[in-house]
Amino acid sequence: LELLKYTRKKLAGLYNVFTSANGKQALEIVNNEPVDIIVTDISMPEMDGLELCEQLKTNFETSHIPVIILSAHASIQSKIAGMEYGADIYIEKPFSLEFLISCIDGLLSKRQKLREAYSSEIKPTPKHASLSARDEQFLLSLDEIILSNMSDPEFSIEQLAENLCLSKSTLNRKVKGLLQITPNDYIRTKRLIMAAKLLEEGSNRINETCYLVGFNTPSYFIKCFKSYYGKLPSEYIEENKQ
Repeated sequence: LELLKYTRKKLAGLYNVFTSANGKQALEIVNNEPVDIIVTDISMPEMDGLELCEQLKTNFETSHIPVIILSAHASIQSKIAGMEYGADIYIEKPFSLEFLISCIDGLLSKRQKLREAYSSEIKPTPKHASLSARDEQFLLSLDEIILSNMSDPEFSIEQLAENLCLSKSTLNRKVKGLLQITPNDYIRTKRLIMAAKLLEEGSNRINETCYLVGFNTPSYFIKCFKSYYGKLPSEYIEENKQ
């Protein structure tokens, strides 16, 4: 517990930190709070760090959360076991706090790059973001379904969830956890990214583009486009001509 208090004190100045004395409490926090990364010791009462890691990584709603394991066991076998349970990084004790912070920042930076790619590209690839194959496939399927229904203004989050064979609440939690955006906002974002691409190509007028990407009215499309890109579609076209 002394190490927990010390680590919390040092990290609290850099991040919003939740702490728990065991894996069970940690799962309760994860189920009730938005958590971007988990740092866990292996040795804990009730549920140890390996079991916590396994439960997080086998649950679809939480499998995307990076896990750093701290352990006094320095053997290769211990490290292999940690990775087999799904850990993203394994750090031996005693450890440098500076190194731990570097590992946390590295994982968070990868996730930020993933989010930036998904908020700016039509078909980004989820590689190099420390994601499992299952989570990578989820993101690929998510985009594929949205793009194939792009021109349908009635396409909804309920239909998206149904196509992915998920409940609406699971879809919402997963998309927010991975991309920090609601599914509804993500659908609209994809419509706007596609609209920008079509406007760059110059083959469609603004009103035509509006309907091609599933907006009901040009006025609402123009409003959303300006909010997202900071300029009107007409200004966007002019800038791309130049």
